[in-house]
Amino acid sequence: MGKKKVDAAIIAKSGELFRGSLNNGEASTKMLLQAMGLKHRPSCLKNYLQPALQQNLIEMTQPDSPRSPTQKYHPTALGRHV
Repeated sequence: MGKKKVDAAIIAKSGELFRGSLNNGEASTKMLLQAMGLKHRPSCLKNYLQPALQQNLIEMTQPDSPRSPTQKYHPTALGRHV
């Protein structure tokens, strides 16, 4: 499978999972991990959160403090329609 197909698959899966997790507005990384059934935070960040952020599907509530313990994510207009 080519890189573009893998990226598209990750983005599609991310969008599907985030829609279910972020229906109430915002979610922390821990809440997203639980909703996705994942346990390894670094993999979740690399494989789901970063691609979704790069594709503007989600936004950080504190973009100036990406490592803040109170950081949360919410869907963008694009992310709500994917």
